[in-house]
Amino acid sequence: MDWLKKLMDNPDDIPSDEELIKSINESAQNIDNEEAYNRSLTLSPHVYLKFEPGGKLMIQNVNSDAAVEFTKDALLVLYDFFNPESGGLTVNDFLKNWPPESHNELKRSINLLTGSDILIETSRVEEFTTDDTPQAPTPEKNIHINLINHHYMLKDYVRLAAYRRAIENKVKPGCISMDLGTGTGILAFFAAKAGSKKVYAIEKRSDIVELSKELARENGIEDKIEYLVGNSAKISPDIFEEKVDVFVSEILGSGIFEENVIEFTMDARDRFCKPDAALIPCKLDVYAFGYDAGRADDIGQEISEVERMYDLKLTKYKNHLLNFISARYERYNPSIYRVMTHQLMTRSIDFKNVKKPMFRDNLELEVIEDGNLNAFCAYFVAHLDEHTTLTNSPWAPSTHWIQKVFVMPQSLKVTKGQKIPVTSIYDGDYRVELRV
Repeated sequence: MDWLKKLMDNPDDIPSDEELIKSINESAQNIDNEEAYNRSLTLSPHVYLKFEPGGKLMIQNVNSDAAVEFTKDALLVLYDFFNPESGGLTVNDFLKNWPPESHNELKRSINLLTGSDILIETSRVEEFTTDDTPQAPTPEKNIHINLINHHYMLKDYVRLAAYRRAIENKVKPGCISMDLGTGTGILAFFAAKAGSKKVYAIEKRSDIVELSKELARENGIEDKIEYLVGNSAKISPDIFEEKVDVFVSEILGSGIFEENVIEFTMDARDRFCKPDAALIPCKLDVYAFGYDAGRADDIGQEISEVERMYDLKLTKYKNHLLNFISARYERYNPSIYRVMTHQLMTRSIDFKNVKKPMFRDNLELEVIEDGNLNAFCAYFVAHLDEHTTLTNSPWAPSTHWIQKVFVMPQSLKVTKGQKIPVTSIYDGDYRVELRV
């Protein structure tokens, strides 16, 4: 089902969540019999997977009306049914590979997957691979699932209150504004209502732009906003009647730089903005600290066990691995984890003057008490204007952002006052390296 077309053409006909759940349950009940379990099933084409907070997995066939949420264990079920050369797999054959005590739970999951057109009978594959429309919908154009991400940002009142305050501080009546990565358009709407003569709203997703246009019309500000669809780096400055007085962007990630905030801000500043334009944010500070996550695993010991088991020497491999720090996203919990070093500003970026996006900084973190060090946490403080900041610090009011943590391969015994040498690097991917 093309969700965008349905949303735009018949917004009142979109089924409610209750109707979708009822439809799924009815479909699931229809296949809950022995005959159905002997039919050959396969993973439907155009299935979209999205990892959600809390270890949940959102699964949807983009041609269907239903999305369902599972734990990540559902991937094991889907994997067995995904074999293009096998011609499908029956439920009964699938269950042979699983212990009997798990069969009832697996059948419930398969019923839900089948009722949502995620698993389909092999005879129906052609039904889902042909489409009367000029182009079948793709996950990138799936407005239904993408809107969930925007909802998390829209209900982040800390984020929106800070941006609204900064925009109202900088926008003057009659000025030209720009919102890069406008999404649903909320920041562009703030700029328009604050007095902008025109707001250029840039967004690479055409489906979200169409929704934002509807919302702008609903709020009576459509004549103030000009939408530009695409990557801002590929947009020519010649299309703008006037250069921009106020530049706004919210392309900050939990990992700070994964949305290329430095590169996109520099490009827009140099090509679209007046020399004295206000940039929101105008400055970005990055902080890091070391902590003890209570981890018990020791990769060095594990490699030594492998060496003994196979009577081999793996010294070079061990040395490389023991210097490898892996990165992941999680919400740092101050009540559980133990801070082991001072917090250090690893980099301060003045968007008005920054010339190079990449950096490599050799730093030292000072240990504040005796104990174990096995991870680092990084967070940002964004200066939206001279008086307004926004941060994903673990000690600040909670936002939709979490933190980026860097996990060491083994714990390091440290003592108070010890200096820990680390390297903070951004070369398109932000990371921390321990210098031993």
